[in-house]
Amino acid sequence: MQKLSASVEFVFFVILVNICFIFVCSIGSTEIYKYKNKDGVWVFTDTPKELPDEGVNVVDDVKTKLSPGTGVDIGAHLTKQLNPLNTIEKATLGVVSIQTPIGFGTGFFVTDSGYLVTNKHVLRLTEQEKNRRQTVRSQSEDKIKTAEKDMGLEQEKLELFKKQLDEYKKQVSEFTNQKDKAYAQENYSIELKRYQSWQADFKKRKIKFENKLSEYRDQISSENFNESISYLKQNFHIYLADNSKQSARLISVSEQYDLALLKLDGHKTPYLDPVNQSGIYQGQKVYAIGNPAKLKNSVSTGIMSGQEGIFIKTDAKIYPGNSGGPLISSEGRVMGINTFKKLTHKYEGLGFAISMDVVLNEFGSYISR
Repeated sequence: MQKLSASVEFVFFVILVNICFIFVCSIGSTEIYKYKNKDGVWVFTDTPKELPDEGVNVVDDVKTKLSPGTGVDIGAHLTKQLNPLNTIEKATLGVVSIQTPIGFGTGFFVTDSGYLVTNKHVLRLTEQEKNRRQTVRSQSEDKIKTAEKDMGLEQEKLELFKKQLDEYKKQVSEFTNQKDKAYAQENYSIELKRYQSWQADFKKRKIKFENKLSEYRDQISSENFNESISYLKQNFHIYLADNSKQSARLISVSEQYDLALLKLDGHKTPYLDPVNQSGIYQGQKVYAIGNPAKLKNSVSTGIMSGQEGIFIKTDAKIYPGNSGGPLISSEGRVMGINTFKKLTHKYEGLGFAISMDVVLNEFGSYISR
């Protein structure tokens, strides 16, 4: 074949580049759809004619369009699915439940690009919690030692009782007076039943104790393991307002504050705008959103009781599982991140939320919009 001249080769090159450009542009402008087939498997397509007929399980019962490069608009999806009726319900769309090796907590999106904040202690144990656990474990070990000692003493008493019964039985067999022998045998029979009942009860209690002790040891071992891996874990399951599961990666953990930043990649997310800090005042109605006892987006209400350093105080009920959730205003804007609660024996106590000013200053380099 005759070799092409340099000028002809150049023309072919230009044509090839133009063809590739047209092809890439056509891909970039293509509408991508997703749906579930009859087997429940997600299918992605850019050909509408391939979409299933009515009656097949389609997301939101419609064809959900994905914007190339941005993924699903989660806010629009959740709004359509959950139909929030007010600003508080709308705010819950930006709140998530976070599953970690040490339990469950709450977090919320602060940008539409997937950044979300939570408490550091949701992801890993604080030194205070470590010390508390160690104190509880030490007290438990003392109780275990006491129980083992008591059971050992009871075992010795049982053995002594049995030894005395055996000796008594031997003596009874040597009786010559039949009347005395019959009386002694009856007495022996009564004491033997008492021993057998005691022995059976002791055996039952010992087995129960050993099983509980084994469960406790397994629990401690599991807690120690989970505590160890919590410091290494970089990806966490999060559950959106519709209980769908996603994966978020750890971006930053604050050294100074009880704060952590994660990110859900590839999607447009609903988020909570911060309130103007100058507009926060005592007596202001506030709402705490969280996931106590794994209850999805539970809301409690109260007032802004005051401020103490970096914290906003509130009498809104904050329960275990609320940590990392937002404290919001009536307008649905976030005032702070629920962090801990001071409890007393006589009254409910106050909840404390780290001010959003602190959150934004700590993670501003990541989440500035």
